[in-house]
This record gives sequence, C-alpha cells and structure tokens, in this order.
Amino acid sequence: MFGIMMAVALLIVSSLFPEIPGTWRDIKYLSFLIGMVALVLLFLIFIREEVEHAAQEVVAAEKSRSIEDVEDFSKDIHSEEVSSSEDYSRRVRISTGTKWEPIVGYSRLVKVRNQVFVSGTTSTDETGLVVFLGDPYRQTVQALKNIERALMKIGLNMQHVVRTRIFLTTISNWEAVGRAHGEIFHDIRPASTMVEVARLVDPDMLVEIEADAVS
Repeated sequence: MFGIMMAVALLIVSSLFPEIPGTWRDIKYLSFLIGMVALVLLFLIFIREEVEHAAQEVVAAEKSRSIEDVEDFSKDIHSEEVSSSEDYSRRVRISTGTKWEPIVGYSRLVKVRNQVFVSGTTSTDETGLVVFLGDPYRQTVQALKNIERALMKIGLNMQHVVRTRIFLTTISNWEAVGRAHGEIFHDIRPASTMVEVARLVDPDMLVEIEADAVS
C-alpha cells in the first residue's frame, strides 16, 4: 500500500511539473511504471477476492444441495416404509378352517400384491382327514385339487402357478407322483422341485406340495 501511495504521489508531482529536466524526468517515468504496476496489482487483488467469493458461494450451494438430497432421501425411505406397511396391511389370507392353522399360525394361501404363496398341501378332504391311503398317485391328485381350490378363492387357477415343491416320504414313488403332476401342469410347465423327506406330519401322508403363483 505504501508503494502505491508513493507511485500516486510521484504521478501527481510529474503532472504538476511536466518540464522538470534530468533526474526528475527519470523519476517521472519511474513513477509512471510504478503506478501501472500498482494498478495491475490492485486488479489482481480484486480478481482474487472475486474468485474467493465465488468459491465460497459454490461451497455454500453444494452444502445446501447435499442437505436437500439427504432430506429427499429420507422422504423416499419414509415413503417406501409407508408403502411397504400399506402392502402388508392389504395382503390376503385364505384359510381352510382346519384346527391346525390357528394353533401352528399359518394360512393355506397368502397373497401380497401379485404374488401368491400356497402352503404345503396334502391329500386331505374337507374335514382334514387323509384320503387315498397308500396311493401316491391319487394323493398327489387330491393335494393338487386342494391347491387349485385355494387359488380359486382369489380368482386364480393352476395356469397362474409358476413354481411347485414336492416332498415325498419315499422317493421311489416319484413316477406316480410325477405322472399326476404332469397331468395338471403338462402345458403350464412351472418350475418344480421333488425331494425325499424322512416323514410328514401324519404317517399316512405320502406327498406334500407347495405352490407359488403370480396373478
């Protein structure tokens, strides 16, 4: 700042005494150069302050945007939680009325959105008694009829089934069980699994089938 003041003073002196010879003329030129350098420095200082100010505004804007993004993200999460809660409250449950459902805590069928899940189903009649004792083929047919009956309660049928899981107490019965399964699903062709298990709930049950469907 002192140099700038000296340069300005020299410019004033040189302007008041333009005809000063010799050394003073050199001082006049020197003062002119110092004045120009001072002006350039002032300009650079001004530019630096403007750049710093702009940078501070950018940082402040980014912080504000980050806060808004976090708030929007929180709103989205809350919206998804509300949506999930609403979907849960709107799920459909189908019961067959057997005494085991409330005791064990399950439904014959549960539908959430367009997904349908049918619990493991066996060869039982309307009263819950096992039928077709010793016949794996007819037990499979009966189990599939029970699955279809549950689907029909929500307006669906076997065409909507996309997966079955078959549990056998004796794997050597797979052909008889597979034949009954194929008679229903020959053209539908859902994904399917067949496995042997040690036993089912009732010793008279030879086969149990789960099914998933899409409405």
